[in-house]
Order: sequence, then C-alpha cells, then structure tokens
Amino acid sequence: MNNSHNYKFYRASMITVILLYILVLVGGFVRITESGDDCPDWPKCYGSWIPPFDIDDIPEEFNPSIDKVYGSWIEYFNRLVGVILGISMIYTFFKSFYVYKKDKILFFGSLCSLLLIIIAGWIGGQIATNIDGQNIIFQHSVSIHLYIAILTTISLVYTTHTSFVVMFPKVEKNFIYTSMSKRLLLIIFILNLLLVFSGSYIRTFIDDNLLIHLPYYLRMQKYVHETGLIKFIHPILGFSMLISAAVLWNHVVNLSKSSKVVKLVIKFILYAICFQILIGEFLRFNFIHESFRLYHLFLSSVIIGLIIIAYERIKLAND
Repeated sequence: MNNSHNYKFYRASMITVILLYILVLVGGFVRITESGDDCPDWPKCYGSWIPPFDIDDIPEEFNPSIDKVYGSWIEYFNRLVGVILGISMIYTFFKSFYVYKKDKILFFGSLCSLLLIIIAGWIGGQIATNIDGQNIIFQHSVSIHLYIAILTTISLVYTTHTSFVVMFPKVEKNFIYTSMSKRLLLIIFILNLLLVFSGSYIRTFIDDNLLIHLPYYLRMQKYVHETGLIKFIHPILGFSMLISAAVLWNHVVNLSKSSKVVKLVIKFILYAICFQILIGEFLRFNFIHESFRLYHLFLSSVIIGLIIIAYERIKLAND
C-alpha cells in the first residue's frame, strides 16, 4: 500500500475526530441554553437559510412565541458544524477505499462512523422539528442522540488510531505492560459508559417540562430528595472510576515499561476524571452555574477517546 494514501486517510480522519468533538461541545451548549427548539423546522430555520435577526423577522405561520433569537443562531451553528462534520466523514470514507487492501478495519470503521453520523443527524433533525409547538419525539430521544454520538466517538477514534498504527506498527515495540493494565482500562471504559447513562437519567429528571421553569438549584434539590438510592449511583460510579484510574497509573508507571505517550494519555485520563468529579459535585451542591454540565459531559467523551488510544497502544505492545 502507498504510505501516502494511509497518511491522507489518517489526516482526514483526524480532522473528522476534531470536528466530532467540536460538535459534541456545541451540542451540549445548545442543550444548556435550551436553544434546540429555537429553530422549529429543519434543515432551514423559520423557513429561511439564515436565522432571524429579530423576533419580527419570524414569519407569522410559525406562531412565534420565543422571547429571544440568539438561540436560533446557536442551534443553526450546531447544524452547520454537523453538516461540515458530515462532509468531512464522507471524504474520510472515500479515502478509506485506498487503504482497504492494507487493513479492512479502516474501511468498515469509516463506514460505521458515517452511518452513525447520518443516523445522529436524522434524529437531531427530528428533535428540532416541532408540530404546533410540541416536539414530535419524546425528551428521551435527546439521550438517544447522545448515545449515538458516544458510539460515533468510539468508532471514529478507534478507526483513526488504527490508521496511525498501520503507519507505525512498531511504535510500542520496546515497551511492555502488565496484563492488568488492559483490564483496568476496560473497567474504566465501562464505568464511564454507565456514568453517561446515569447522567442521562439525571438530565431527563431535572430538565422535565414540569420542572424546567424552576431555578436549577431547586430542580437539583428535587432530584436529591425524590429519587431515593438511585441518586448515589452516579457519584459512586465516578469515584470508582477515579480509584480504577489511580490503580492503572500505578501499573503503568511502577509495574510496566511504558512509553511516554501511554504515560501521558493515562495522566490525562486521571486528570479528566478528577475534573469531571469536581464539576459534578459542585453542580450537585450548586457551587457553580448549571452551564458547567456542558463540560461535565464533554469530559466523558474525551475520556472515552483517551481510553481507546491507551488500550490499543498497550495491546500493540503486548501482542
């Protein structure tokens, strides 16, 4: 295989990964600003390709009831990033044809990522579409949209890192790791996914239409006082992940002959988990603004990507 083809695929895939993380961040911003319904039609916004500059610019047939238009621009920017991501993913998939013979994972990984992005885009369009002011799918569909974004992250990061390994198959040749290192990474990966699921439950509870008019701290108080033992699951998962990451750090630093890259990635995982827990606890006790929920969720997607890179590196060294 021509190495230039693999490099071009890797470069295209890396750009797509960056765009995906930007979209996750922007999508979270749409959620916390409650801008998702500020463009009630899709793909246009109030029947136009340009969002309104003023409430008076909204056509009468949409029965405008919003008191702001900046949310329309936030939601439209989210869609624009999504379109750019889709184009980038299509280009990446096109490039995968040139590396198919060398490693079929690159082709099928790109195909899977492209299909997931298409599905996520379709669901996002359905969420944004309103009928008589009511969203046509239930609030839980926002969580489904999130789960698909997580699956896309897993697929795309794995494919991208695999293309790097294809170019540099001996990158971990002189290093060795304990067998427990891979198991700990899998444990952290599973705990992180469970955190995403339990976090979706919390979000669904506190953003319920019956509570959304209340200040965030009152909604959080209701969650703490009305959900029983389930309110302990999310923090327990978080601290369990932190303990697992600390044990992993000991294995990588003290019990393995590790590369600088793996050490750095594990360190980032540890730091990300610490920041995630701090943000979560501060949100729980109303020490910080609810907008920090955006970063709390974003860190989960970052941790997932880092785990995949670390796992593949360790697997490559021990094979």
